Amino acid sequence: MINEISHVGLTPAQGSSRAIDVPALPQHGGKDISGAPVSATEQPLTSHAGFAALASVKDAAGDLALSIRLGQQSLQQAAALVQEMRQNAQTILKNYPPFPPGNEQRMNYLNSIVGLRRQLEALTFPPVESAAAPVYYPRPSDLPALDVNTVSDQELRVFAQALDRTQEKLTAGLAALRAQARAGA
Repeated sequence: MINEISHVGLTPAQGSSRAIDVPALPQHGGKDISGAPVSATEQPLTSHAGFAALASVKDAAGDLALSIRLGQQSLQQAAALVQEMRQNAQTILKNYPPFPPGNEQRMNYLNSIVGLRRQLEALTFPPVESAAAPVYYPRPSDLPALDVNTVSDQELRVFAQALDRTQEKLTAGLAALRAQARAGA
């Protein structure tokens, strides 16, 4: 990179009137500080062992932080989808007078619930080789399937109760993820 003010990095052919001499690094000639000869295979290991140890610790901490961050984002998105499904189910159940079975608004809410459930299924999968242990990922079996055309209010109540349990599991999963983050720090 060229520093445009001092022209550091430019060669005389690129417009700088002066060339910058960079001193050569001292060569030890294959000897350690005491002057004892060091084999070619030992030299890189001893000179980079400390750095490699620090780098591996730093990489492990970075992997853990990334895994926790991605897990938290996934759980927060899942919680938002579950909350939206709960609101749609409660809208259908608490509407007075109740929606008749073939009502267009009821169908729109049910289609929205089914679409959100598909998004949740696409979102929830356990991470592969994660540095953080998985805390909770909703499974399709956690929520009963809804048939938009034939769902009754009782089936919708059972679905809403399953959403409540799923919301509690997601909240517990976020708390467990925070505990892992504190333990990893």
